[in-house]
Amino acid sequence: MVVYRNGSAYSSGSGFVIDSENGYIATNHHVIANGDQVKVLFYNGEQYDATVVGSDATTDLAVLVCDAENLVQVEFGDSDNIKVGENV
Repeated sequence: MVVYRNGSAYSSGSGFVIDSENGYIATNHHVIANGDQVKVLFYNGEQYDATVVGSDATTDLAVLVCDAENLVQVEFGDSDNIKVGENV
């Protein structure tokens, strides 16, 4: 994603889709901090405007939402099924 401030590129960073049905994306707070426009760029070249739903500087977490279709969300593991020593 690219964050703009006063029309110029300000920062960039990575993120991942956490809810493909509703377009929610997780990223870092420091990526979106002080920006006034957020654009999400996907590997296939598609680009969408995004809105910051919320962010927290202490945990460095931000949640965005964008109006995009056919998103693929990250698959989270099941902590009940992991064993000590497994690779992550």
